[in-house]
Amino acid sequence: MASDRLLPDQAKSKLNLDLLMGQVVHTNHFRQRLAQKPYDILAVDYVIANGCIIRPPEWDDDCMMWKYRLEGTDPDGRWLVVIFAIDESDHTYLVTTFSTDKPRRP
Repeated sequence: MASDRLLPDQAKSKLNLDLLMGQVVHTNHFRQRLAQKPYDILAVDYVIANGCIIRPPEWDDDCMMWKYRLEGTDPDGRWLVVIFAIDESDHTYLVTTFSTDKPRRP
């Protein structure tokens, strides 16, 4: 059974609150990808605080949760994407991150 999909503002607020409370899980994939990037967790946190969810969330059948794509510019001017997910138990996960040359619109 699919969990309830949050509106973009609700999902971003939940992510920011969970970060503040220390309740966001950094997946192994997220940690591995971040280690390969020329930016750090502070840049990701900045994008989470200041970026936007532009696209509708996508349901992941394998993980059984909604995935959200948050995008924005980090303090150095790079356009970053942060994929996060919220499961049926209301846990929040940072799934992956990457940079791109420009914003991608749906």
